[in-house]
Amino acid sequence: MPLLVMMLLLGSFAALWGFLACFCPARFRRLVDLLSFGADWSALSSPPKFLAKTVNGLSRAAGFIIFLVSCWFVYMAAWLIYSDFIRRGMIHR
Repeated sequence: MPLLVMMLLLGSFAALWGFLACFCPARFRRLVDLLSFGADWSALSSPPKFLAKTVNGLSRAAGFIIFLVSCWFVYMAAWLIYSDFIRRGMIHR
């Protein structure tokens, strides 16, 4: 059961991370800069201008994939926790 709860929490965090990367790229970039001391390394981490659109597109696509996979993990963890409660008789149908 503790493993399922951790799977649920980590999946929720990853779903939020992927959602921000895909649908809110400016907020995601600010969050990453805040967490990784981006002001110190911004010159090293920014791609060249001719690659910027490609890198941003790949980042958004990767965020969408992370969002989908982590939502599946959350669904599976919630379903397994629910079925475990049903089996133990804690929840009645």
